[in-house]
Amino acid sequence: VYQHHLLSRMKRNLRHKIGLIDKAPLSEEQVKTWRNFTQFDEHYTAKAHGFAGAADYYQRCSGLALLKDIRHPTLLIHAADDPFMDQRVIPQGHQLSPCVDYRLSHRGGHVGFVNGSLLRPNFWLETTIPEWFQQQLEHPAK
Repeated sequence: VYQHHLLSRMKRNLRHKIGLIDKAPLSEEQVKTWRNFTQFDEHYTAKAHGFAGAADYYQRCSGLALLKDIRHPTLLIHAADDPFMDQRVIPQGHQLSPCVDYRLSHRGGHVGFVNGSLLRPNFWLETTIPEWFQQQLEHPAK
């Protein structure tokens, strides 16, 4: 739902911009045919910013290769079902600095990390993040 809503807004904004340009490199009709972020990034984002295509854009803008260089305690939280970040961006142990506390949950979506029920939701981030900071204060890294 979130992905569809965001993509629709991005496409609407781009179509509006195209309408303001006399010789736009894309047509509003082309934009209407895109069904996912990869298509949006392949046909617009990558080309507008000098990348060869969506794959080149994703690879060159990824911070995955930099995780091993982190030198300060860092909490990274990621959900395996995040619609924006698929299995290719889940780091392997050797890609992480010892300073990184990486927590991968099976569910959580992009920013939700809500479980429980509609009547009794549990907001996992609201306890996880303060607990991590408290741990850092009690046992600071040397």
